[in-house]
Amino acid sequence: MNGRKYVGRVARLIAVGLCVLGIVIAGWATYTTAQSTPYLVQVDDVTTSSSEPAIAYRDLSSSQQAIFDRMTTDPAGPATGQATHVEGTSLAFFANSAVRYRGEMYTFDIQYDPGSPGPLFVGFGVLVALVGGCSLLLLWYRGRRREATADPLAA
Repeated sequence: MNGRKYVGRVARLIAVGLCVLGIVIAGWATYTTAQSTPYLVQVDDVTTSSSEPAIAYRDLSSSQQAIFDRMTTDPAGPATGQATHVEGTSLAFFANSAVRYRGEMYTFDIQYDPGSPGPLFVGFGVLVALVGGCSLLLLWYRGRRREATADPLAA
């Protein structure tokens, strides 16, 4: 095999690989961004009474209990402001309710965390796909042009 043809085929293979890799990165980033929420919930106040409707800890669903436990089980003690993502339950529950646990009422604060790297990865994936696609087109064009100039009898 001619060395030039080998290099050209490897370059085209790399360009196709970059294009596919970019599409995969952008697709993965879009999917994970769509599946997650940028909202966090944390304990706002611990009192003995609250004006919000109170729900006993034992009446919470298992996903709500898991989120509550993540917020309140910190080595520094309960209600230290540890924020966590809300997964598997409604954000509205924590925004509009108080939880009664061991004689105390826990109210919650909702926070927005725009620090998700999803859009950055989408942009990076699109950039990689564009570089691969443009490289592939340029290599194809260069190959066609080289074929046309190599054979003067070609139409």
